Amino acid sequence: MQLDHLAITILKEVATEPGLSINDLCQRIGLPQRNFYYRWEKINDWLCQQHFSPLTRQSDTGLRFGLGESGHILAKLAQLVGADYKLRADERRDHILLFLVCRHAPRFSLAISQLNNVSRNTTLHDLQRLKTYLWREHRLTLSASKKNGYCITGDMLRIRLCVMQTLQHSLKYADTQAEKRITGMLLSQLAEQGVSADCARQAAEQAMTLAEQHLRRAFTDKDRRLMHLMVLFCLLQMLQGKEVIFSAAQVTWLRRRVECEAAALLNATLADLLGCQAGANNTLFFCLLLSTSKSLNSRPGDSREDHHLMAGIHRLITDFQSLSGVYFVDISQLAVRLFAHLGPALQRCLFHIHSENVLREEVIQRYPLIFRLCRQVIATLEQAYQVVFSDDELSYIAISFAAWLDKRRETREQPVLLVTEGGVSSTAILENQLRNLTILPLAIDHYSVSQLELQGIPDNIRLVVSTVALAADDFPGVTVMRVQHMLGTHEKWQLRLLLENGDDQASPVVKSRYKNKLVEYLQGRVNYCGRHCRWRAAVQLAARPLLEQGVIGQQYVAQIVETIEREGVNRYLSSRILLLHAEPPAQGGSGALSLLKLKHPLQFDDVSVSINPLLMIILVPSCNLAHIGLLEALNEVVSDEVRLAQLLQASSRGAVLAAIR
Repeated sequence: MQLDHLAITILKEVATEPGLSINDLCQRIGLPQRNFYYRWEKINDWLCQQHFSPLTRQSDTGLRFGLGESGHILAKLAQLVGADYKLRADERRDHILLFLVCRHAPRFSLAISQLNNVSRNTTLHDLQRLKTYLWREHRLTLSASKKNGYCITGDMLRIRLCVMQTLQHSLKYADTQAEKRITGMLLSQLAEQGVSADCARQAAEQAMTLAEQHLRRAFTDKDRRLMHLMVLFCLLQMLQGKEVIFSAAQVTWLRRRVECEAAALLNATLADLLGCQAGANNTLFFCLLLSTSKSLNSRPGDSREDHHLMAGIHRLITDFQSLSGVYFVDISQLAVRLFAHLGPALQRCLFHIHSENVLREEVIQRYPLIFRLCRQVIATLEQAYQVVFSDDELSYIAISFAAWLDKRRETREQPVLLVTEGGVSSTAILENQLRNLTILPLAIDHYSVSQLELQGIPDNIRLVVSTVALAADDFPGVTVMRVQHMLGTHEKWQLRLLLENGDDQASPVVKSRYKNKLVEYLQGRVNYCGRHCRWRAAVQLAARPLLEQGVIGQQYVAQIVETIEREGVNRYLSSRILLLHAEPPAQGGSGALSLLKLKHPLQFDDVSVSINPLLMIILVPSCNLAHIGLLEALNEVVSDEVRLAQLLQASSRGAVLAAIR
């Protein structure tokens, strides 16, 4: 008599909580009631076969077993193996995977059908699912031959990591039967290689204990069970002559790990106890296994690797701030948060260990600019560690930056009400356009006109974007902007100012004063240099008006120079216009600009730069984003080809101001 996983789940639920109604039980395990009734008779047949009372239901007491039998039933369920248990689809897939990788020679579909006790058609379907899974998740191939049968081929490291992830999943989600099946399969194959089950078990446990003592930390129960199975699997592969090959970057990474010595001890102990040869690459794999299983360290330690990673994280944050123009007040906690993710993430990327992020698509949709900036600034870290971050991994980093933006009043998630009468597709396009306008996270609600008339505007909404005409007077205290489904340039400009208006007291009209009065604003903040000038001197000359007016101090200029010396020039509006800025000054302010027009293209003698600018702009950003209006006004000038040509040809301060006017 076979029990499938659903029948076993029903038995366990009733045994641990007698008295459940059928409705409550089915809701708890997500089972349609007809499926319960289908299994009820089979469950009672099995109970009677095992000399238990049948499962009964009373109107007042619910589902129950015989008196005192619940504990004995649970114990019996824990012993189910082989033909007594019917595997579900994912269990059959994992069982086939282990069956094929543990054996030295391929196997035919008949042997696989007998393994899972299912029909040939079911086996062929399972093999197709396994083939898709292996290639999609691990870049491994399920090869089939009429003469030789089925086998799994590919990089041996990927095979081991595939097995490790399969075992992790089984230990986390499966019943004890899965662990028994896996252990039995490994021990039977080791026996074929001349290693008895007792010797293999004892050697694995003794080697792990020595590694544990060397590391001065105790493994968790789950980690110990996983390591025990992986040690047996690695031992089997070693006896079968299957060797793992690591890249140079992977070898360097592993040899720097604190677990490397413990891994060498584990490998040597196994070899001594079992009388086999200890391969050097097995030491590296055991190092990977030990470092993967350790408890995550959420804070950096004193090791060289931690210091190196923290330096990379601070560079990551600096680049994000520079490219976005948004600066964080306290980056220390953000750096620690990123460290907790990036340490394990770098290892996963380096060894091609897939980690699915179920929020990936939502993150990319909700924070498109943040995600794109993260893709841009992560390049330096990828180059340093010779890895490539997947979109899944990058989504976690984007979430961290979005969370930090949300911490401050000026940059937190902006609520927007989108009122449309268009279809789903056109509304989705408009929402995507809005999200791509600004670095700030947006919380966008959708209303139809009828819904707006019926429910009114939610209390937290200060901006309504509508594709239909609305009477602004009907919504006091709320900015209403009518737009087309495809935003024009002017609409984008207006909406960005509205969204990035960090000061609730300042209206978009006040912020856009720079558009009409940029010339008046720049009076006394423009310099002209008619001689050849070195770049450090040019930075000082461009910043001089702001220094003299007390807007910035010399330290601000020094930060700009340091950044260029360290990173080169990677922030410019065009090959002829250089935009420079550092973190907002401690005294705050509403943002500032100064300009330096050069007669001769600026040369960078000791810095690798591919541009020769004629115009240098010093920007002083503001934490509350008040400088956005300045940038928008300046951008309108440099986006006008006629005015830009006049500006680049200007040969005096007056000519510069005239071109801007």
